[in-house]
Amino acid sequence: LPNEEGFYPIYQSDKYGFNNQSFETNPDIILIGDSFVEGCCVESSKNIAGNLLRNYKVLNLGKIGNGPLVEYATYIEYAKDIEAKYVFWFFFDNDIQDLYRELNSEILSKYVNIDNYYQNLKQVNNIKDIELNKFYYKKFNKTRSSNYINSFERLIKLTSSREKFKFGPKNEPKIYDIFEDLILKVKNNVEKNKGEFYFVYLPSIHWFNNFNWKSYDKDILNIIQKNNIKYIDVYDIFKKNKNPKKLFPFQLDRHYTSEGYKIIADSILIEIR
Repeated sequence: LPNEEGFYPIYQSDKYGFNNQSFETNPDIILIGDSFVEGCCVESSKNIAGNLLRNYKVLNLGKIGNGPLVEYATYIEYAKDIEAKYVFWFFFDNDIQDLYRELNSEILSKYVNIDNYYQNLKQVNNIKDIELNKFYYKKFNKTRSSNYINSFERLIKLTSSREKFKFGPKNEPKIYDIFEDLILKVKNNVEKNKGEFYFVYLPSIHWFNNFNWKSYDKDILNIIQKNNIKYIDVYDIFKKNKNPKKLFPFQLDRHYTSEGYKIIADSILIEIR
């Protein structure tokens, strides 16, 4: 994972590529999200899942760069038949922009436009690995210069995709309708499996500036409230800290420190207890 605290965290993934010691087929808790859920940029034992593992069996489906559509597709492909007691969907401010980008993908858009679309990725995992190896070889093996690092950083940050695609206006109604449809499909499936669904709103460091800039997406909150979705506001939890900025590495605009992740995990434990 990227270096944010002075070292590069390295983990051995499960057989499908997620940050788990092994792919838990009978978890108590499933986590859905992007790099914050994957655990950027701390050791696996200190991310959200690592802290929860002390009390529960956890399946971590987070991955760098994921937006709502990839998160939905990940759940459908890897967890829709798993009867977990609790499923937590994490949301960060750039997720709606990510959704615009993802809708430009011909394959990903099928999850929106085709009822019950499913690629059965678990069953073709070996083929998927071969294709990924081809992609990375073609992408990175041409040079060993600093361009390799720059290209890798651009991929991780999805810079090329963000530059290529023109996002629609942030308040365009359709994009929120799509988001609502995705999240309700997961919620309904979780409840069908006799589990409880939670939405977790994650803040950036900018929310804790002196002028108290907290930028909730009101359209997202309206979706959560009108559908009676259980909700954890991490901003409210972080602001109880004397200096919330210390929960970000070197008090910079990055992911969370080990302490920040532990606070989130503790809030989840309190909620489900």
